[in-house]
Amino acid sequence: MPPPSAFESYVKNINLQKLLEKLEASNIDTIVKEVKHFAEMEAENRDKIVLDYFGEYGVKRITESIVSYLLSPPKLSINAKILDVGAGSGLFTIKVADEIHRHIPKASFYAMDITPAMLSILARKTRRLRHF
Repeated sequence: MPPPSAFESYVKNINLQKLLEKLEASNIDTIVKEVKHFAEMEAENRDKIVLDYFGEYGVKRITESIVSYLLSPPKLSINAKILDVGAGSGLFTIKVADEIHRHIPKASFYAMDITPAMLSILARKTRRLRHF
């Protein structure tokens, strides 16, 4: 069995309780329970939830809007680095990255989300994106 990647180690070792304490969040226990529920119960179904809410046409329109914005001036460099904060399971991130790569093949995409389960799902879908 190969050693875990840096991403897999991060997901395994994240301590949400400690992070929230550092941020001096209120109701830490409640937040941790909600995040755990969200991560365990909803993460696997996130794409379906989003598709049910927006529909295929809505997802397409949102993706087109994001791509249009990214391709509008000022022009991205040929080695652009693009970060999706709150990427979730990557439904939009992957679609946007695929379209941007048609115009800027060397662009790099990064996905960031506070929910490790979401990033795990995204990592299973593609290795082309870097995850935080």
